[in-house]
Amino acid sequence: MSHELLSPDMSIALDAPQNSAPVSEWLLGTSAPLMQHQGEIETAELIAEVTSLEVRLWNKQVDQEGYRVVLVVEPRLYPRYDETALKRIEKAMDMVLVPSGKDIDEIAVRPENPTPCRWLARPTARSSHQWAEAEQPCAEGPPRRA
Repeated sequence: MSHELLSPDMSIALDAPQNSAPVSEWLLGTSAPLMQHQGEIETAELIAEVTSLEVRLWNKQVDQEGYRVVLVVEPRLYPRYDETALKRIEKAMDMVLVPSGKDIDEIAVRPENPTPCRWLARPTARSSHQWAEAEQPCAEGPPRRA
């Protein structure tokens, strides 16, 4: 496996289906080290802690594409991404994107959705072996009606 970042195809929209995964990895993987090299350690750390990002074409001009970027972070880290932090991250990512005629028009952050539990039915005599082999249910159990 190569440790090189795959470059997205900059001749098409960043939110094109074949570009979405490479854009997320590439944008995060280039802007964090850039900030570190420029001495912006806190900004580099914030970018490095982003789980993924969502990019959507937001504004199309003749020679410029503007995008809405949503940073996806772990719920416990969400409070760290205030307006000031988002402005610094946007500036870093714009530095990477602008040479290709693309920029960020809007940036936002959202917490990562936790993986839902797989609720399992109560075992019966016939299904007890399946119950034992299945994943463990959530500790709290399924939601109960009031």
